[in-house]
Amino acid sequence: MGVEDCVGVVRLVTPPTDNAKTGGHIYNARVAEILGGNGALHQCVVPPGAIGDWLRRTAARPNSPGDPPVIVLDSLYISAARALHAARADDRVARQRWLLLAHLLPTQEHDGEDERRAEEIALPLFDGAIAPSRYMRELLRRRGVPGQRLYACPPGTDLPSATARATDTAKATATTAGRDHNSHSSKPVQILTVANWIPRKNLEGVLDALEQLKELSWQWKIVGHAAQESRYADRLKQRIAASPVGERVATLGTLEFGELDAVWRETEVFALATRFESYGMVFAEALSYGVPVVAPEICAVPEIVANGVSGILYDPAHQDGLRNALRSLIENPARRRSLSSGARAEAQRLTSWQQTAECFLAACSE
Repeated sequence: MGVEDCVGVVRLVTPPTDNAKTGGHIYNARVAEILGGNGALHQCVVPPGAIGDWLRRTAARPNSPGDPPVIVLDSLYISAARALHAARADDRVARQRWLLLAHLLPTQEHDGEDERRAEEIALPLFDGAIAPSRYMRELLRRRGVPGQRLYACPPGTDLPSATARATDTAKATATTAGRDHNSHSSKPVQILTVANWIPRKNLEGVLDALEQLKELSWQWKIVGHAAQESRYADRLKQRIAASPVGERVATLGTLEFGELDAVWRETEVFALATRFESYGMVFAEALSYGVPVVAPEICAVPEIVANGVSGILYDPAHQDGLRNALRSLIENPARRRSLSSGARAEAQRLTSWQQTAECFLAACSE
């Protein structure tokens, strides 16, 4: 998008993507949809390799009345740290106010020397940041982003309709009540993981735990993008195919909303052994469907899931933590039912996308 096509009170700058199902992309798109409707924000799609030139061209263009140069840059641009640094040295660019939209820092994906150096160069260039969680806000503060302009604007959650929730509640109650009377029910407990096939999501951690529970009745479904030519995805597919429980694992790929909605409505337990989450939109989605969550007690996860109320948060340092949490829910229908009720109650307190957009705009306006 050219500079002349990207104007407004706030310019949200994001790289192009081939995977529209990531949490960061969904966040960007929903905020842009809400705030773009009244002209308060324009989303500008700029390849990382072109970001330096784009910033200079934007700075060279006269601002229209009421159009202050507020530039919100997706954290994926940290990889172009040297280009950002060179652009910031331009006097006209220096007058812009830059906010970092910190979905994920490079060292949280790959903690190498290049990633650490990119953060050291890029983070001091920003005037502040918008984070998706309190955890991430405090992390940015520790990494040196100016503390007086750090904002936590959690992602919104689309709750299923009241009618659908009531139907799901009745169905869940009938199902688990039936299992209470028949612990040897032939219908396996439905476990779901929604995650892209990348190392930090640790899908093999769930497989490890389930392989130790092969005597129990369960089925595991995995929904998520497995990039072609990904060595991690290839290894995981081979691992599942060779697993003694491989026939009970269904890999469904990337699903459209209607298809995923149907899978959620059949799900009784959500499990993810993630190594890092700046927020974790999928945990909020699980609560919205009344599905108990099993996840490690790390990062921003406790901001969403209340341990013992809407799910089970285990200590990832405890070797058997995930296995024991899954066992307790697979074997105990009454506990699943209790945590499901807790999940539905907690979901009513989740942020809406309208509230997210309002928080985002307020951060850009201060």
